[in-house]
Amino acid sequence: MSAKETIIACAFQDNFLRKGDICSASQKLLENFRPPLSATAVERLEANGITLVENTDEASFTLSTDTAPRKELINIKPTFGAISRFGVATQTSSLETVGCYAKTLDSLKPLMKIMAGKDPKDSTSLPENVFELTPNPIKIIGTLKDSPAPSGTIEKLKNLGYEIHEVNLPNAKFAEAVREIIASAEAIGNTACLDGVRYGTRASENSIAALYGTSRAEGLSAETKNKILLGNYIISHENYDKYFLKAARIRTLIINDLRKVFDEVDCLLGSPLPALAPLSGLPSATFSDSLTIIGRHKEDVALLDLIEKMEVK
Repeated sequence: MSAKETIIACAFQDNFLRKGDICSASQKLLENFRPPLSATAVERLEANGITLVENTDEASFTLSTDTAPRKELINIKPTFGAISRFGVATQTSSLETVGCYAKTLDSLKPLMKIMAGKDPKDSTSLPENVFELTPNPIKIIGTLKDSPAPSGTIEKLKNLGYEIHEVNLPNAKFAEAVREIIASAEAIGNTACLDGVRYGTRASENSIAALYGTSRAEGLSAETKNKILLGNYIISHENYDKYFLKAARIRTLIINDLRKVFDEVDCLLGSPLPALAPLSGLPSATFSDSLTIIGRHKEDVALLDLIEKMEVK
């Protein structure tokens, strides 16, 4: 069954550009911005007859770059680069991917397959469509002692025939702090154009400095301003080595830890594991109870197959 036959409507966060429609990226400064082009993911969905709506209550699926769990929804994030981010307003270039919130996985595979694939407009996009690759079936599932999955979930997986192994990620405890440092540092460059001159509503001031300052003070959200302030502090001359460079090195250690773990297991299960997938670029699924499953690089189909089996009552 195709995605067109099964999906009633697909919503998208307002950081996805759609030609002619307002794209505010949750910033007052962009409340009247109408982009001259559409995001690649949006174009590919529309070209395949998928109806796009702004109201998420009307949608079967929601495109997103957010990783936070939502009530009664599954958050699927593909391998980094699997889906083009061209035309998506991002704050953290190395952490964000185009994913999807959904109530069920009935037609998620064809939906992701439509959006995935090489995009010459995005240099980080992968050369192949990961949703067309033959999956290596998941047989062994790893769990972390410090982030255990619910006992009921473990028993269900055992009953489905999966082996459960406890594994160790010694640097996982730093993941959340590392993500926050890197995200704040990257937000500086990605939001620099939101100044009221190149993009957004322009404040009425007599000097360039005042124009920039007032436009950003009035137009950017509190969360964005906090990231910019923290990011400038982190990458300052006095603190660059102390915070950003150290975070980048620990990120590499976390990635190396995950590579070792995936020599032993086929996927990782925990509750929660919020920052590991964004830092490593691995595919993941997060459920409303914060239960997270992380798969191997480019093994997105195998991850979805596992989730489908878990959903069977």
